Amino acid sequence: MIELKNIIKTGFIAFMLTVFSFALSAQDRECDVYVSNNPVGNGVSVRWIGKQISYQEGISIYRKDKNSDWKLITPSPIMPPKSQDNSIQLSQKGQEMYNVYAGQSLEEFLDGFGGIFTVIESVKEYNLALALHIAYNDVTAVNGKEYQYRIETKLKGKTTVLGITNPIVCQPFTPVSMPDSITVVRKKRGIAIDWINNIDKYYAFDVYQKIEEGEWVKLTDYLSSTAIKGSKKSKVYRKASPDTSYTYKVCGYDYFGKQSEMSPEFVMEIQDFVPPIIPIVYIKVDSKKMAVRLSWSQNVDKDLSHYNIYRSLDPENFIEPKINRENIPKTDTVYIDYPELAGSYFYRVEAVDLSGNSSKSLYINGTVYDIRPPVAPRNLISRVDTGKLYLNWDANKDVDLKGYRLFRSVADEDNSDNKFVVVNTAVIDTNFYMEPMSKNVRDVFVYHVRALDSSYNVGKPSNEVLAQLPDVVAPKAPFIKRAYEINDTMQIEWMPNVEKDLKSYNIYKRKKCDTTDFEQLNISPIPKNISVYSDPAAIRGQFYEYYLVAEDISNLKSPISNTALGKLEFIPLSGSLIIKKYKISKLKQEFIIEWSLDSLFNEPIMGYSIHKSFNGAKARQMGSVIDKLIYKEKLSKSGTYQYHIRAYGERGNMIKSKIISIEFIKN
Repeated sequence: MIELKNIIKTGFIAFMLTVFSFALSAQDRECDVYVSNNPVGNGVSVRWIGKQISYQEGISIYRKDKNSDWKLITPSPIMPPKSQDNSIQLSQKGQEMYNVYAGQSLEEFLDGFGGIFTVIESVKEYNLALALHIAYNDVTAVNGKEYQYRIETKLKGKTTVLGITNPIVCQPFTPVSMPDSITVVRKKRGIAIDWINNIDKYYAFDVYQKIEEGEWVKLTDYLSSTAIKGSKKSKVYRKASPDTSYTYKVCGYDYFGKQSEMSPEFVMEIQDFVPPIIPIVYIKVDSKKMAVRLSWSQNVDKDLSHYNIYRSLDPENFIEPKINRENIPKTDTVYIDYPELAGSYFYRVEAVDLSGNSSKSLYINGTVYDIRPPVAPRNLISRVDTGKLYLNWDANKDVDLKGYRLFRSVADEDNSDNKFVVVNTAVIDTNFYMEPMSKNVRDVFVYHVRALDSSYNVGKPSNEVLAQLPDVVAPKAPFIKRAYEINDTMQIEWMPNVEKDLKSYNIYKRKKCDTTDFEQLNISPIPKNISVYSDPAAIRGQFYEYYLVAEDISNLKSPISNTALGKLEFIPLSGSLIIKKYKISKLKQEFIIEWSLDSLFNEPIMGYSIHKSFNGAKARQMGSVIDKLIYKEKLSKSGTYQYHIRAYGERGNMIKSKIISIEFIKN
């Protein structure tokens, strides 16, 4: 049996790098568990690495698939072995490590370095883990089914879950994939090799090197993933001669001691590390164009690739942002820079060869004075509210922008020749502005905005916008002068309103003393230039009340005007009362007379009276007023009779017919 001190002597460095990776790999976990398809047979292999090397109360293993609950698959706990299972084949090193375990009491093994080294070796040799009872082969797992495993023990008499594996589909074993994102970079004095250190997937890594056409040599022997955890340096760095080519490949090892797929080969060809000739640079500044012209002598290096330009404002702490987006061709010897801001700039020109070697020139200084105005602001728009005008525009991207000035003029048909005045006394430092205005202002204004830079250069005007405050002031109440009759029609006359935005009038009427609402008289709005309106529906003898409302172009209505009273007076009864016919019936000794009112007008007729005189006597009314258009009377005396008819209007007017005379001789 190999002595423990020899083990420690030969493996002390590896031990110091990895000793805590298993027992204390995650301070918040008691144990890490791993799962793999069985590399040497059927089923699934499970192993665990905990803070304790072995658990004296034994390990119980539970299993579940997608459609089942947890089921115990170890009839009795897996206890630390009391004797070696001869059916498990161990390598010489594995056997020596098992002998370390067998040569001590369990307490000594758990507390000593020998136990730690034995566990480390069991990661390299899975059969040793099986022999130490810190791994388990589930040979009852069925191909094609997905499983999870739960590892339990008792700690201080309490059942404790040590860990639960990730799901795994039982199938024939395949090696884990090669480490991710392998990079091999050749530098001036060596070669740096890196990859993603997935500590949950890989226990260790090996890196192989081949020089020129020589044999592969392993550079590392189980480089532990925990040993390089958190390191900011390259995982492997090898000194290398610039005149020699090298080839590398990398593989990993899982926690069952199985090697991953081997990576592709990375060939590092012979490389030139001699930098190009340092450029000698000249500078010329054109402030009118805000331009800096850099020029340099033609480089004669045959392997020259391109140039880069660097610029800084700080000569003390030269922070060098590269200002060319594309590589400057090696045939060019001039570069023109257009700084966004005025200032004193320091430049360097870098020559780069085909191998990536570079040389930078000395600093060269040039001062640019800002005489270039900012660009015109874009997309100026306006919005109005009661007593307020809002303007906003796209913010300028000029890096030396100081602010904006706003200009205004009264709009007309041609705003190109307007005289604009500055609205704001202070520079506007936002891309919006609110201008308060009296709510009575009705003018249409035109605005534009100009940008101002830190050197007080004023840019060109933006687009122009028109703006007018919303009309919130209604017209004043109109004043009706009178309502009177002309040409048999009622006329309503008023004083014209003087508002500039006046649009029209509406006139309303009702009968005097009527309790109903006024009704609009006009069908269409009365144009603003009209100040007299005729009421064709007015009836004579009826008093009417009228009022007027003015309306502006914003559809705001004035208060109602004063009320005017008007009446069409009645026209007296006029026309002719025409006697149609009259006669004396000799047979009946009777006088008959008929008349017509067709020629009477202006007043309804209420009735008629017949007036008669005899032999020149005074005429007298015959009977009461009648409503017929015919009169009959028996005559008893011979003589001369005179008749006329009187018609009476309902308003008391009267019209007489002509007088007729007849001679009557009694039989």
